[in-house]
Amino acid sequence: MSYLKALLPTQDKHHWGQLHGCSTSMVISDAISQHDGLVVVLTPDTLSAQAILHETQFFHGSQSDFLSFPEWETLPYDIFSPHEDIISDRISALHALPTLTHGCLILPAATCMQIIPPQEFINAVSLVINQGDRQSLEELRNTLFATGYHHVSKVTLRG
Repeated sequence: MSYLKALLPTQDKHHWGQLHGCSTSMVISDAISQHDGLVVVLTPDTLSAQAILHETQFFHGSQSDFLSFPEWETLPYDIFSPHEDIISDRISALHALPTLTHGCLILPAATCMQIIPPQEFINAVSLVINQGDRQSLEELRNTLFATGYHHVSKVTLRG
């Protein structure tokens, strides 16, 4: 779609409508390939965000450079917390977003209305362990305890 190459560098936002099936994801994938920066895709809801994420990764041929920032899927007055997977996905996206210079961020519109923690907080409570890193067990245990983890004999839940 050569018309995107002429549009993307000069305009800050685009709205595509009346695209059927996977054609939206195909156009987004083409836009990501031709744009040098980060492409942000707002969707009406979580289901469409997940569909566009998977379809766009398929058309793009890569799963890297894609971030999904899901909404909480709870109401402000609910007495229960969001699912652990949602919390983990949001923290992972917030941690990776400052370093992402190319690719795509896909999020439901409702997510834009939610307050997010500052980057300093995310960096302070994030623990990144790479293969080959060495750390004492006691130091690792203290770090995990300080960030809200609990010592258990068997891990059964994320977080």
